[in-house]
Amino acid sequence: NNLNVQIDGAMWESLRDIKLDTEGEHMHALRPMVKNVQHRIVFDVKLVDNIKIVTIRSSLVIENRTLLSVDVASIDPSGNMDGSVKKVAPGEDYAIPIEKAYTNRLCIRPDGKLNFFFSTSSNILNTHTYTHNNTIAGFGYRWTEKAFHWKDFASPAKPQSTFSCLAEDADNNMPPFIFQINARLDKKSILFGQYPVMGIRLSAPIEIENLLPFDFNFRIVDKTSGQDFSSYLRKGGITPIHVIENGHLVLLNVEMPDTDYKRSEYAIISTKRTDDLDIDHSIELVNRKDKSKLNIRINTLDIPDSGGAKKYSIFSPYIIINKTGLPISFKEKPAWAEALYSAGETVT
Repeated sequence: NNLNVQIDGAMWESLRDIKLDTEGEHMHALRPMVKNVQHRIVFDVKLVDNIKIVTIRSSLVIENRTLLSVDVASIDPSGNMDGSVKKVAPGEDYAIPIEKAYTNRLCIRPDGKLNFFFSTSSNILNTHTYTHNNTIAGFGYRWTEKAFHWKDFASPAKPQSTFSCLAEDADNNMPPFIFQINARLDKKSILFGQYPVMGIRLSAPIEIENLLPFDFNFRIVDKTSGQDFSSYLRKGGITPIHVIENGHLVLLNVEMPDTDYKRSEYAIISTKRTDDLDIDHSIELVNRKDKSKLNIRINTLDIPDSGGAKKYSIFSPYIIINKTGLPISFKEKPAWAEALYSAGETVT
C-alpha cells in the first residue's frame, strides 16, 4: 500500500513510498520550496464499504455544510479573480489548489434558488474590495464584499464568524445573505499561523427543526437588525435561515394550520449579551374552542464546528399514538390529584 506521486506541470520533486496503510489525513512536504514557502500535500485515506478511497489534495478545504450550493472564487494578491468560479454542492468539500491556498483570498456567494419571505434590509461595511465581474450573482446576491484569507483564522485575535452577501438589486429590500464561517484547525500544530492546514466550514447561522407530528408555520423576528423571516415547515423537516444572526435579540412564534390552536405568542430564542432577558424554552398555544393550552418545547443545540450556528428543535415532550383500533379518551392529571377519569382529549 505504498504510492509514488508526481504532480503534473509542477516544479516539485516526486513523492516516493507514501504509506496508505491507515485511515486519516497524512501530510507531506513538497520540495523544493517556492518563493521561500514549504508547500504541503495531503493524502486523505478513508475506508468506505471495505473500499479504500485516497484523496490527494491541498491542506486548505472549503466545507459546505449549508443546504444549498455555494460559489467559491479565488482572488489573487492584486485583487483580481484567479481562475473560474467553483460550485460546491451541499455537504461537499472543495480543496483550494496548493499555491493559491497560500497566497489568495477567497469569497463566496449562494448559488441556486430558494423561496424566502422577508422584509427590510441593512448595510455592511465594505472593508475589502476586488476587481472582477460581479454582475452574475447567485439568485440575486453579490459576492461577499469582504474576502477572507486563511491567516484571518490563524491569529490570536478572534476571527470574524459571519460574512454577508448584499442583494444584487439594492432597491428590492432583500436583506443580506449571511454565512456562518468557522475554521477547523489545530492551534497546537507547529504549522499554526505558518501554513493553511485547516477546513473552513460554511453553515447557516440558524436552523429550525420540526419534531412535532404536525406541519407548522413559523415566524422569526430579529429585533436588533429589523429582519423578519416567515416560512412553512413540514413535520420532520429542517430549514436553514441565512438572513438572521445569532447574538441578536431574536423572537420566534409558531402556528399549526388545520388545528384549533391559535398562533403562539413570541418566544425569545436568542439575546444580545447586554440584554437582561431570559431565553424561553417552551411555546404555549391556546385552543380557540375550550381555551386549553398546549405547551411545546424548544431545544437549542450548538452545531458542532460551525463557529456559533445554532439549531432550534421544536418538539413535544410526550406524543400519544393510538394503535389499538379504538378511540381512547385521556386527560392530564396533576401529580397531586386523585386518579379520577373525566372526559378529555380523544385519540382515534
